[in-house]
Amino acid sequence: MEEDEETQGLNEQEEPVPDFGEVIRREDGSFVINRNGSPYHVPDNDEFHELYLQVQAYVNANPDKVSPEPPPEPPPPPQDPALNPNYILDIILGMQSPD
Repeated sequence: MEEDEETQGLNEQEEPVPDFGEVIRREDGSFVINRNGSPYHVPDNDEFHELYLQVQAYVNANPDKVSPEPPPEPPPPPQDPALNPNYILDIILGMQSPD
């Protein structure tokens, strides 16, 4: 007996893809998901491979839920050395030269 298209899918049990909400794709191809209220890094390695495949399936099914990792924030501008409370002490001890 041949299976038609409707009954063929019933024999192949596919696990439902979990809802990971908003997902961040990092430049290295890994993901960051929200797990128990905290960011959770999911790299593609032996330890996380099964979860990585689940996230990948979710991403493929929900491309609107994926965003690239934001660029890192630039370092803060250098502070005026005169604002350092140890500035004078550093000059006296030779740890900093006056400008």
